[in-house]
Amino acid sequence: MKRLISTVILMLIIVNCSLAQQYMLYNSRALYDAFENPSQKAFYADSSYKYAFNFLVPALHLNGSIDGPATSFFRSLMFDNGSDISQLDPMDTKVNTVGANINAYLAMFRVFTDVKSYKEMGFSWQVRNDSHAEVSNAFVVLSQEQNPFNGGISYIDALNVTSFTQSYHQFSFTYRRNSARNKKIGLGIKLSYLSGINYNYIETRDSYLNRNGASLRLNTNALVRSNHTYKEPTDAEIRSWLIPGFKNPGASVTLSANFKLKNDWYLMANLKDVGFIYWSDLYEYRGAPFDFQIYPELPDISVGDRIIDQLDDNLKRTNVAVPTNGKVEVLVNKNLDFYQPNLIASKNLFYTGWDMALVNNFHLNNFVLSASAAYNPDTSLQLGGQLMLKSPNFAFYLGSNQLIGTYQNVRRLVNSNAGLGSGYIGASLYFGLGIKFGRVVYHRENSPSVPLLRYVSFFVCSVNK
Repeated sequence: MKRLISTVILMLIIVNCSLAQQYMLYNSRALYDAFENPSQKAFYADSSYKYAFNFLVPALHLNGSIDGPATSFFRSLMFDNGSDISQLDPMDTKVNTVGANINAYLAMFRVFTDVKSYKEMGFSWQVRNDSHAEVSNAFVVLSQEQNPFNGGISYIDALNVTSFTQSYHQFSFTYRRNSARNKKIGLGIKLSYLSGINYNYIETRDSYLNRNGASLRLNTNALVRSNHTYKEPTDAEIRSWLIPGFKNPGASVTLSANFKLKNDWYLMANLKDVGFIYWSDLYEYRGAPFDFQIYPELPDISVGDRIIDQLDDNLKRTNVAVPTNGKVEVLVNKNLDFYQPNLIASKNLFYTGWDMALVNNFHLNNFVLSASAAYNPDTSLQLGGQLMLKSPNFAFYLGSNQLIGTYQNVRRLVNSNAGLGSGYIGASLYFGLGIKFGRVVYHRENSPSVPLLRYVSFFVCSVNK
């Protein structure tokens, strides 16, 4: 039961856990930072080894949030296994927003190729997801078996919904170097091949719902797209979605530049992940109004299941190129020795949404403690924290963008009590590892041995003999 709400909402929450970016890692010179912002350095001349790798420990980044008038219902559904909708007002026009993102680097490998121009190149394998949904109380109510809609009342636009999720593999090559004309300028590029995993888009407009006796009449203009039907998928189908290939190909590019300014100021700008995925053989419903009579009294089939069954019977095949969640980002930093503040602004290019974050980094020997305050229109103010153990050849970090929300949800989960805490539902967790190996890369003047002099000495000694 509840396939409809699972498709549109709970899938976003359970599969991913809405800040998509881990801003506390920006300007940290961790491996994640160097791959997300390709103009950034990952190595330290005269200290770092030549190669960097995550040793198959995923850099896992999860973020999710729910906010709106149905928040208490979702808390109960997630932590108490309840589905009480008695407190939901289907006439409430306020929108419930659900955001979910995942960014998992399964493999990262980077090479320090030239110390003079600070050339670095790397290869990575990511799994990404970007999800956003806007749903009404009436939509949540309709997904349940109960039928609290009042007779004789027309619910106009109460079932307007927008839901989007896109997940994919991302295989990338990155390259950075200092500018040949100005060594205070760093330039970087990230070229990626994308392999689509899952795509869902649902949009309803001009919705109309009316109860007449035992029946509900639903009418709406709908556009539904998915790379699978809404019937329960088989294990084989799920495995086929997860394995990368060429069925749903795509490409993206990231362009990055940073600038060392006067008085220890630092500026970075990114045009990030601009690209597309070509989804072949999509299932689509569109065009004619969706007009359906529902009889909820029949005990064997729920309202949501009936709607899904009708959708499945009317799906057609199509091909669509869908843009990735490209962004434009700007970072400004001031180096105050042990304290380094970063102000970051990020704007989605093809979808709604933007972020503003202030990250405060405190350095003590090999430890970096970070505290952040971030704002976006879905979740308002978020407070985050991060601990990083860092040296020129090792880095491990653990953090959360939503400390309060994550703490509250852990309490709810441990105590099986959805009533603990209030406000929006939010959770975030990320961690990662980077280790360098090989030989130390030196500037020529700092090298402990000078090869040319060694060869000259060998030649002189040979002649004297």
